[in-house]
Amino acid sequence: MIRFVFTFCFLSILNFVYAQKHFVYDYFSNKPVSFELIRQNDTVYYTQKDGSFIAIPNKRDSIFIDVKGYHLYANTISSMNDTVFLYTNASTKLKEVIVSGKKRTSFIGYKKHKRDYNSLLTPTVEFISLFLPQSEYKNKIVQEIQIPFDKPLRPIWGRSSSLEEGEKAVFRVHAYSTKNGALPIVKAYSSDPIILDLYKQNNLVLDVSNAQIQLYENGFGIGVEFIGYLDKLNKLKKDADSYLSLSLTSKKTKEFLSTKNYHHYISHQKIFDMDSLLLANIKYRKMDEKHCITLGIKILD
Repeated sequence: MIRFVFTFCFLSILNFVYAQKHFVYDYFSNKPVSFELIRQNDTVYYTQKDGSFIAIPNKRDSIFIDVKGYHLYANTISSMNDTVFLYTNASTKLKEVIVSGKKRTSFIGYKKHKRDYNSLLTPTVEFISLFLPQSEYKNKIVQEIQIPFDKPLRPIWGRSSSLEEGEKAVFRVHAYSTKNGALPIVKAYSSDPIILDLYKQNNLVLDVSNAQIQLYENGFGIGVEFIGYLDKLNKLKKDADSYLSLSLTSKKTKEFLSTKNYHHYISHQKIFDMDSLLLANIKYRKMDEKHCITLGIKILD
């Protein structure tokens, strides 16, 4: 019994030693790399706003930090320094798009946020909707993306926690090219982390005029990856307290056609068909309708 207690205490001390705080910085600017994904074997989590993270205490585990615009960082916990510096990848720089004359734009999609369902996202989960553009909008260049959200003020699934005033949602928006509005998909764009105060604004307006996103002829996709909520101290809350209420709609639009919808579970790198799940929900009013991200798009004419 004494030997068991000693062994347990010794292992606990080892875990405490290796559960150290680490920081991720840009090598050239020395600025923190905020809200980026850390992959430790089959577990994923995000850096804090100050670039810090605490690795799960297993010194033999591998750590991967794969950030857009930087070289991949791969190491083991036992070999990792307290501060990790990422080097920029020059090959990721976008080519400049030159548009002659004045920009004439038009707005397509769901202008009045016609929503009839909400999908609750937890951290490290992304909702993806795939679309096919009508012929006159094929390959049009996207200037702006608008996505509405709802305030998760009511208790969810019996939990007493809810969004408090002063907390902010953190997420990313991704754009994809796709073949005929179905899998496989290829990532064409990822936004920087977006921080939105849902008490003051429930509509995301994202300027992507320099990102070269198109309404790809063979299909395009939009994904919303939820990172978490920031508390009043600008720290990411625990996953159990974080749900993002993403607005979905089954309403039709004349400019593009919804084809498929998925949940991307980043922790397991798997994509799950959401249409099948929603159609099987007996509480649904419209069983024959697909529910995609409520999406407004400003395009170049």
